[in-house]
Amino acid sequence: MKNISSIIVLLLFVFIGISGCAKQTTEQDGKENEQPMLTYLNEKYDTEFTTVEYIPAKRGFNDSMNQNILVAESEDGLRVEVRETVSNPGKYMDTYLNAYAAKLISNKFNYNSITNVQFAKTYINLRSREVSLEDLQKDNFVITNDIVINFSSIISILGDVSEEALVELYDVYTEQVALGYKRNVFVASFGGDPVKSEKYVNSYAIYGIRNWEVYDESVKAVIVVTDNGLSYEEFKHQIIYR
Repeated sequence: MKNISSIIVLLLFVFIGISGCAKQTTEQDGKENEQPMLTYLNEKYDTEFTTVEYIPAKRGFNDSMNQNILVAESEDGLRVEVRETVSNPGKYMDTYLNAYAAKLISNKFNYNSITNVQFAKTYINLRSREVSLEDLQKDNFVITNDIVINFSSIISILGDVSEEALVELYDVYTEQVALGYKRNVFVASFGGDPVKSEKYVNSYAIYGIRNWEVYDESVKAVIVVTDNGLSYEEFKHQIIYR
């Protein structure tokens, strides 16, 4: 019995040691991977970026397709994601083109007109093979439907659902649909944790893979609209209350 107890204690020490080493290795890998990803952005776009968040890939069995993700912000306020797949270290994919295009279009919306708006952001996914940064930088360039995969507005509102806020949200929704893009996504939440809301809005491609009410169980209501041309009554019936 004494021998069995000794073996169990020894196995516990070994397990704790392995877990500690694995955690340390992940943290070390993160620090080592973050700087090259930041340097990649700085050099590719000839501007200074600073790290907002670094999310290391989950490691373990069959992890080859998992990704290291760097969220960085440029001097002029563009928030960009860089991804590196575990199986292909040193090869990066970034969202600079989408972020640049979204900034060009975001001035068409007045999110500040929404009562108690907390955070709001425009997202656009482009067909990158059909448009370049040089195209977007032309004064007369128009972002047409044929180069857009989808277009999204993500909005966080303080407090409870109100008729006033819904009317204002509907106005923004109709402005978005009027741009003529076929695949639109319109998401807004009421209440919730401000820290989580900021992350969800500003890094939607990362956190938006989960429904808002799942990511933050403290939100009071969420409205998700993917159809174009809804009436106001149809629009407000898309609300999901917690």
